[in-house]
Amino acid sequence: MKNKRILIIAALAIFVLLFLTGCKGNTEDPITENSFFLIRGFAWIFNFFAGLFDNNYGLGIVFTTILIRLVAWPIYAQSNDMMLKMQLMQPDMDRVRAKYATKKDPESQQKMQMEMMKLWRTYKINPIGCILMQAAQMIIFITMFQVVRRITIEGGLYSDMSMDFLWWDLSFQYGRNDIVLTLLVAVVMFGQQFISQRKPKYIKKYPTSPSNQTQSQQKMTKMMMYFMVLMMAFIAWGSNALALYWIVGTTISIGQILIGKKISEKKFYKMKGIIPGDK
Repeated sequence: MKNKRILIIAALAIFVLLFLTGCKGNTEDPITENSFFLIRGFAWIFNFFAGLFDNNYGLGIVFTTILIRLVAWPIYAQSNDMMLKMQLMQPDMDRVRAKYATKKDPESQQKMQMEMMKLWRTYKINPIGCILMQAAQMIIFITMFQVVRRITIEGGLYSDMSMDFLWWDLSFQYGRNDIVLTLLVAVVMFGQQFISQRKPKYIKKYPTSPSNQTQSQQKMTKMMMYFMVLMMAFIAWGSNALALYWIVGTTISIGQILIGKKISEKKFYKMKGIIPGDK
């Protein structure tokens, strides 16, 4: 029952937060004073940076994306910390499941749930916090998506911008995208997926739990990775501006993932009481 309440609360929180970001809004509408405050705030930052460079739309995308990614870094770092704690908790969870594997009566199942919840408390993992961290990342993505798509629409607060950036016209949409931008989106997306899913060396050296992934599950994971890359590249083909936004944002994300893995490695050794280099 307690788990159900947690899931219900988390689901409602995600729904409310995503609704408030204006994810149901029409991406063909200009940004006005009536737009959701997060969208207006991001648009103001966007316009500020663009204004520093003769109202250049492309440079507005670049510098706004960098700033938002850096400011939101604690959210991504918290998510990485939760993932590390989950890895450390996994062996204990496996032992609890094995303990009750043959006990299917309601009383035993309730005891298993209580022991699982005790593990969550022991490792200081908040299920709602985990979900909300993911929701916060989604909110940032949706808000920036809305701003990039809508800020130059005629009639908006900041619609007067130069659409030329380096060799590209960022006003091109719907299949007129430069193939170079689309390929760059695919490359950086593949790099991000590959780096984020690659198991760190310290986990291989000091495994936290036996791998339960079957060959079919591993193939499914790879297929999902390729699907995500193709989907993002296809969407990027429809807009030069979105392609630039994803290239900048994903490149920064790769750097954050690499740094996060280094930080997680140090935390892992500290939590396990291992001195790096010991055999």
